[in-house]
Amino acid sequence: MNLSQLTNSVGVALNSANQYTADREGEIRKDQVDGDVTTLANANKHADAGVIDAKAYADKGDVATLSNANTHTDKREAAIRKDQVEGDVTTLNRAKDYSVARGAEDGVKTVAVGKTAQATGTNSVAIGNDSVAARANSVSVGAAGNERQIVNVAAGTQGTDAVNVDQMNRGDATTLTQSINYTNQRVDSAKEALDGAYSYIRKENAEMRREHRSIGAMAMASSAIGIGPTSLGRTQAGLAIGNVQSQSALAFGVNHYMNESTVFTFRGAIGTSSSVTGGAVGVVKGW
Repeated sequence: MNLSQLTNSVGVALNSANQYTADREGEIRKDQVDGDVTTLANANKHADAGVIDAKAYADKGDVATLSNANTHTDKREAAIRKDQVEGDVTTLNRAKDYSVARGAEDGVKTVAVGKTAQATGTNSVAIGNDSVAARANSVSVGAAGNERQIVNVAAGTQGTDAVNVDQMNRGDATTLTQSINYTNQRVDSAKEALDGAYSYIRKENAEMRREHRSIGAMAMASSAIGIGPTSLGRTQAGLAIGNVQSQSALAFGVNHYMNESTVFTFRGAIGTSSSVTGGAVGVVKGW
């Protein structure tokens, strides 16, 4: 066989092989399409059935899971609540002094701090266990029978500030000193007035005593001038001196016989130690 024959033989074989390949490819494609349609239909049916079954199982599983979850949640909630209550009781027992607690704030704009503290007055503040602030615009740190002290209070500087005991004592001491000084001044003034009154009374009393003694002396001097008989004359005059305890008086007198049985008398006297004067007029009738 020469080269030309070999080439022709190879060409024929190659063409035959290509045709066979093309035919087989066509059959394979047809079988593939038919198989794909069948496979796809079967696959869809299987998939639908699987979805339905899966959904049913899922529904059953979800219900069971949800029920189990709810049961577990309820149990956990109960346990948590129990632990919380026990914890609260323990906490309260450990804090039985109630160092910080909110009280009842029943009033308007009120603040209550402390176990059973009550702030019922408008704009009031109650601080401390059992404290009660019932009045409006007040701050209470206790209650009737349960009073408390407010300690470490600085001295007030403004008119509305609180005053501590030291400041109050100093104020009381100042007030007391001023009161004592004022009282002493008033007492001194009263003493001066009393001394003046006493001196005046003593002076007046001494003057009255002198006057009384002078009057006594005048009376004694006047009584010393008698009425003489008519033989001495129808008109008579007399002069006399009297003395009573250092007080003296000078008296003079006149007698005049109006007739044999009637005498007119006149007496006058003056104290020598004081400006006391006196006089008397009389009529003596005889029968």
